[in-house]
Amino acid sequence: MNQDLQKALRLLAMREHSAVELQQKLKRAGYIQADVDAAITECQQQGYQSDDRFAVQFCRVNIEKGHGPLKMAYALKQHGLTQDEIESYFAQAQVDWVELARCVVKKQGWRFKSSEDSSKKMRFLLARGFPVDVIRLSLKERSEYEDR
Repeated sequence: MNQDLQKALRLLAMREHSAVELQQKLKRAGYIQADVDAAITECQQQGYQSDDRFAVQFCRVNIEKGHGPLKMAYALKQHGLTQDEIESYFAQAQVDWVELARCVVKKQGWRFKSSEDSSKKMRFLLARGFPVDVIRLSLKERSEYEDR
């Protein structure tokens, strides 16, 4: 077995990698492009590497971390996925982004001194990768919920 394939398998044994990420790591380790491409192709044919599996796991982990769709989409593009693939994974995940944003604000409530601190909440959610319309809905619903 080639050293580049062994290195690829060791990386994949630790966690899922996208093909682009695996290619970057193997090239950084000093392997030549032709060998890297052959190793990645072999891993894909054997079912050890799958961009689909990587994207599903990536989405699940980042949703649990409370990251929004913009941040996740940017990171997935960096891993070589197309916009259509990203939208497909988000649709499969069936995430209520407004509810996720509300949960993130509630969980991080200690950061905000008062419930009227909406500009801080908005900046916080923007940094987490939530779109403005989702943030507005989540903060609006949150304040209506708190009034009850």
